[in-house]
Amino acid sequence: MKQGRTVIRRRRSFPAAFLMEALTLSTDQKGTRILARTFFNQLRASGYTPHQVIGIATELLELVTTDIKEGDKATAVQAAQEQAPELRPHA
Repeated sequence: MKQGRTVIRRRRSFPAAFLMEALTLSTDQKGTRILARTFFNQLRASGYTPHQVIGIATELLELVTTDIKEGDKATAVQAAQEQAPELRPHA
């Protein structure tokens, strides 16, 4: 565990309807805002403190950042292979 971080424990499970709503919202700005507000309201209604919500938001940002970095690495490797096919191992 990283120093200075609050341990966040889930107090209640989220209803299936919330998850389905999250999956069916469009990805436009309005849909994103609605999803964020719904997620926030569900967290607060489940008893999470404002500091815990911030911790969750921080963890989400770290996950997205890692995902983007891994995607960038995969794209760079693919581009390098396409530019220099003679360097690829032959089967």
